Amino acid sequence: MHKKKGLPVIHDSTEISQYLRKEETGISEASLKYNLIRNASFSEGKKYWRDDSNEYFVKNGILEIERTSMDGFSILHSSPIQISNSDQKAQKLEISVEVWVENLFSLHLNDAFFYVWTYDDKVSRELQEVKIYSSKLENLSSGKWKHIKIELYCKGRYLELGPHMVGAGHFRYRNLSLTLKK
Repeated sequence: MHKKKGLPVIHDSTEISQYLRKEETGISEASLKYNLIRNASFSEGKKYWRDDSNEYFVKNGILEIERTSMDGFSILHSSPIQISNSDQKAQKLEISVEVWVENLFSLHLNDAFFYVWTYDDKVSRELQEVKIYSSKLENLSSGKWKHIKIELYCKGRYLELGPHMVGAGHFRYRNLSLTLKK
C-alpha cells in the first residue's frame, strides 16, 4: 500500500483486508469509496469474470445477455473477493448496479437478475450463504434503466457476485460496484 496525497492506494484484496483489519483506525473514507470488484466497468471485456455458459457479452462498457431458451440458467461469476469477516463481526457492504430488462413480463417465474454467494475456502467453495435478487421485487421496469443499491451483511471470508438469469430474457448491466459501508 502506498500513500498519495494522504489517500491510500490499495493494489489487491490482501492489502484491503490487512488495511481494514487495523481495528484501532476503523474504516477510512478512502476505503469506503474503493470498488472491490475487478474489472467492474467491463472495460477489459469479461477479464476477471467467469462465464460458464458463454452467453454474456460486452458492448460499449455494457454487459448484456439475451437468451431465447426457457431451459436452464446462466450465471456470470466475479473473481473471488476477500471480505474481512470474522466469527464475531460481519462487514457491511453495498452493491450498486444499473440494470435494464427488455420485457419484465416475459421473464421466467424465477425472475432472478443478480446473485451473491459466500464461502470460507477458495478451493472447496463450499457455500456459506446465497442471495438471489428478483427483478419484480427490485421494481425493474421494461425498457428502462434502474439504479439499484443493495446493502448486505454476508457470512464467509470470500464473496462472488454477478448477473444471474433463469430461462429466456434480455438484460443489460452497467456501473457495477461493491463497496464497504460504515
